[in-house]
This record gives sequence, structure tokens and C-alpha cells, in this order.
Amino acid sequence: DTAIALSQEAFTTAGHAVLARADKSPDALAATPLAASLEAPLLLTDSDALPAAVADELERLGATDVTLLGGTVAISQAVEDSLTDAGYAVHRLGGATRFETADVIAHEVTGGTFAQEADGQALLAVGERPGDADPGPDAVSSGVLGAATGQPVLLTRPDALPEQTVATIESLDIGTVTIVGGAEAVSADVAAELADLGVTVERIDGEDRFDTAAQVAARAIAAGAGEALVGLSAGNATADALSAGPALHHLGGTALLVDGGSLAASAATTDWLTERAGTVRTVLVAGGPSAVADGVLADIRALLEG
Repeated sequence: DTAIALSQEAFTTAGHAVLARADKSPDALAATPLAASLEAPLLLTDSDALPAAVADELERLGATDVTLLGGTVAISQAVEDSLTDAGYAVHRLGGATRFETADVIAHEVTGGTFAQEADGQALLAVGERPGDADPGPDAVSSGVLGAATGQPVLLTRPDALPEQTVATIESLDIGTVTIVGGAEAVSADVAAELADLGVTVERIDGEDRFDTAAQVAARAIAAGAGEALVGLSAGNATADALSAGPALHHLGGTALLVDGGSLAASAATTDWLTERAGTVRTVLVAGGPSAVADGVLADIRALLEG
């Protein structure tokens, strides 16, 4: 429902829509640059059936094409068939793992080549944590920057580069990789592996996920994203942040993360808003009060009005 609301906020019409699995969405971690290139919203679905409300939103948008993220384990063949039967041209971008899916998305975003650029660039964020913990904050923060710059978002394990990510870097002739997140998220060993591939390595390293997101937002603004519109998503609500990225890009804004229970607990976000209080005109919060409490919104209003 939140993804649909974001789509309705940003898009009057859209010929294309991107669809990801709602309950487990690692395949969508790299999706914002793709959705931006298609001028498409990112909607969510159950794995085994397309929700009626999502079908209604596709109809409202006037979409003709739907891109599914992930293989049939993520989004079943039954969902694909229902879309085909409804008259949509369905495209599937997926691999056996989230890393392979990010590779397929990267090739789609770049057209399969960086031949016209002297130095192909990509963003790299952790895509998998031990115990299947949510890997999302740094990856979703990367999305609006990737959308603003045309860079794909690649995924890694915390301590080692997956073979598929190495293959992507080599096949796309990527010369510069910006790691999003500190060494606790993406280790120095991964940075060393990149250097061994002949890649120039940069890092956006915040004190926490909120600081990292603020630094990413500053780079996105420098690359042309707007700062009058700011989107806020809970730092632990990956699904809301994923759908917010394409909507914010389409609206010409940028994205931050916030502690869902306390603005004060996300100091970097507070500082960012305070510094730009004279510029920010709209704050779009993704998610209901269970994700971002009403008290957080009240504190943001008081900060900006002050």
C-alpha cells in the first residue's frame, strides 16, 4: 500500500512499472537507477499472487510494460502469467542470487557497456548480512545517487566480493567503484579485492546509516538531484525506502533515512535538515506511523518552521 501511495504521489501516468517481492526484497536493492531510467515506479507484490490493489495501480498508470525483479522463487510464474494475461508486456530481470540480479540490472541500466565513458563508475553496497539480517540501508541510500548519475548499484558480501559482482565489474569495464558504508558494512578486504582488479576505490563512510545517507544525499544534489523536496524513510524499513527512491527521483528530490521512533536518534538527518531549513519546502515521509511515528513528523515540522 505504501508503494502504491508513493506511485500515486509521483506519477500521473507511467508506461512502465517495476515490480519486486514485498516480504523479501533483496532483488530490489539495486533497482532505483533502473526504475529511474524507465521513468517507472517501484511497486511490490506477494510472491505467489498479484494483489488486486497493485493491479488497479497498474491500470491507473496506464502501464503497458512491467519488469519483474528476481527469478520465479521471488516472483512466481503465476504472477508473470497473470500480468501477461492482462495484456502487459512482461520483462524479467533476475538471476540465481541477489548478486546475479544486481548484475543483470546493472547491464540493463548501462546498456551493457561504458564504452562512451572514459571511466565507468558504479556504487557498491552490502547486499547480504549474516543470519539474513536486513542488508538494505546503505544500498537503498545509494539508489537516488545512482539515479542522478546513471551509475548502477552493485552488491557485495561484507567480507568478500561475490564472483558475479567481479564479473560485472570486468564485463562493464568499471574503473571506479564507490563503496557506500563503512568498514563494518563493507570490509577493507573487499576494498583490497577491488584494488587488485585495477579499480579506483572511493568510500562514503558515515558514522551510522543516517550519516551515510546524508553524505549520499549531498552527492546526489551535487549531481543534479533537487534539495527542496526531501524524502524520509525509516532506517530499518527497507521496503518503504526502496519504493521511495524512484518516486523521489521522478519528483526531483533526494532521500534521507530517519529513526522511526525519534528524530533525535538520527543526528545526521537532524543536522542535514537544520542546515537546509531555508531550502527544504516539502518533506515526503514514506510509511505509516508504525514505520515513522507521528511524533517524528511533528519534530520535523517544528525544526523546519523554526
